[in-house]
Amino acid sequence: MAKSLAVTSWPGRCQTIQLDNLYMIDGAHTPESMEAMVRWYTSELSKASEPTTRVLVFNCTHDRSSAILLKPLAQVHLHTSSFAHVAFCPNVVSSQTTASDLLDKTSRPDLELNAQHANASTWKELVANGATPVSSVHVFQDLEQVVRWTRTLAPTPVRVLVVGSLHLAGAATAALQNVYNVDLI
Repeated sequence: MAKSLAVTSWPGRCQTIQLDNLYMIDGAHTPESMEAMVRWYTSELSKASEPTTRVLVFNCTHDRSSAILLKPLAQVHLHTSSFAHVAFCPNVVSSQTTASDLLDKTSRPDLELNAQHANASTWKELVANGATPVSSVHVFQDLEQVVRWTRTLAPTPVRVLVVGSLHLAGAATAALQNVYNVDLI
């Protein structure tokens, strides 16, 4: 059984996708899974041999506390100056999509954006008292916008951590496929 677990792939958990940027995707959405994700993320950072621009993309569903889930990430940021940019975005692949399997008909876009602004405020509060510079904070309508924006952050290599929801992990993978026109499944 140990051998089987060692070769198991679970997309959306500790997943890396190397395109022109390195996208690190984890569907962590509980305090315990966020702690495990932070261990994975910091381990991956220690392997980096060159300077990178680091970006955090976050969302959580409404029944979760963004303050609790963001706290371990804020600690990473405060101890390593990790995130140059932090983006908040609903679990929406594209605001232009008509594909029924990619639409959440239970949420309203205006309320989703309000939630993202609240998440951004929470982040700013969590990192405000540290000696580390506060990240540049952004709110986007959909993940395709986020992916296109991260592609403009070169010339240094960009590492993008996408975390906070399994729905976000799936939507981010779909957005990467759409923007890069690649099959990741």
